[in-house]
Amino acid sequence: MAERPVTRGREGTERPLSRSVIMDRPDTRHSSAFGDRPTTRMSEGMSRPTTSGRPVTARPVSAALRGAPGTASRLLSTASLQRPGTRTGVATGIGFTTPINVLDRPITQQGLSGMKTGFRGPERQVQDKSYFLGLLRTRIAELGTEMGRLGSEIELMKQEQSTFLTYDKRVKEMAQELTELQGGLADYNLLVDLINTDTERDEVDMETKERRQSNQEEAEKLDVLFTRKQDLEATMRQLENEIEEERHAGESLVEAMQPNLRQKYLNVRAANTSLLQHLDIMQHELDSLDARKAALEDELATSKVKQEAVVLYGRLAELQEKKNEIITQNQQRGTPKEERERLLQQVKEDNSEIATMERQISEVQEQIRQLQDECQQLDQELDENKSERSQKYRELRKREETMDNFLATFEASKKEELSRLEVLENNNVALLGKLSRHLAHLKQLPRYFSLSLAVYIVNCY
Repeated sequence: MAERPVTRGREGTERPLSRSVIMDRPDTRHSSAFGDRPTTRMSEGMSRPTTSGRPVTARPVSAALRGAPGTASRLLSTASLQRPGTRTGVATGIGFTTPINVLDRPITQQGLSGMKTGFRGPERQVQDKSYFLGLLRTRIAELGTEMGRLGSEIELMKQEQSTFLTYDKRVKEMAQELTELQGGLADYNLLVDLINTDTERDEVDMETKERRQSNQEEAEKLDVLFTRKQDLEATMRQLENEIEEERHAGESLVEAMQPNLRQKYLNVRAANTSLLQHLDIMQHELDSLDARKAALEDELATSKVKQEAVVLYGRLAELQEKKNEIITQNQQRGTPKEERERLLQQVKEDNSEIATMERQISEVQEQIRQLQDECQQLDQELDENKSERSQKYRELRKREETMDNFLATFEASKKEELSRLEVLENNNVALLGKLSRHLAHLKQLPRYFSLSLAVYIVNCY
């Protein structure tokens, strides 16, 4: 066999021979541009002009046929899959004036190659155990590759997570450090301001003392609030426990109910839940509408034009309502004949109602007259029956009223009298003390002291 010429981009490497090569192929690279190509065994009787570019070679088997099973089927299908112009294909003629565009064929790493078509050869005809084992190995290999890829992604995500946690911790530390530095900067700025304003040290010490005292008071308030918070939390936990106990008790009661009563309770509870959800939705809508109303009112308060527009819209709504009422009345009136009949009917009904009311009034007046006569008779009988018994009854009634008034005012009268009695007792004690003191003084007076003067002194007290 003759050696195959080296193609572009693959110099120094050997290219495998075509599967269908049977005889030597003449070298055409250095042939004349107008020379005839020797006739091959499988293309006798056909002439093909040579080209000045890449020599025509047999196309390798496509990727769709590399796994084709069976030698016989491969040999049978080789002839139909050969590239035209090769030793097993059919050559076609190309004229000298035919333009050749090299860019029509893609340039690969190994040089020019033919365009790949979507044609796929026949599949394996005998799908035996080895075929399925091959498919299974392929799928297992793909699964292993995918699992390896997922494992690498998981490791990468773990590294990123650990890095994120480290960065987050570092950010928090730096934020705390920044806060401390900002506090120190504020202190230094305050110190610079005090220096610039020529503030005395005594004033600074006094202000520091006041701030320290204020901080102490705030700390005490904070302690009180914290204690109160703990008490409230304890109370809340206790209430939650009680609520949980009540809930368990309620559930036990529900479980002990009869089936029909339990079903009724469940239906009512479901209805209550749906109503509560609807109430929440309505409350949210109401809150949003209130917020929108407040925003519109704020916007309206700053614009006189909008205020006038609101007034006009209100008047327009009133007029529209009046218009609708008038239209409704006109629709209810109907034709003049119907209106006349309706008015006549209404007059008849009114007359009948008036007659009925007059009859009822006369009956009521008669009843009133009879009752007045009865009252007069009763008054006469009472006047005639004023005897000793009725007089005693009136006296007993008065005594009962007096006793009721006395019992009603007994506590107040008792307190008032006790207070007066206490005042009088205190006055008597004071007067007796003064009198005893003056009598002791009177014994020390000379004997020739006037008795009338002593009586005067005693009377003064």
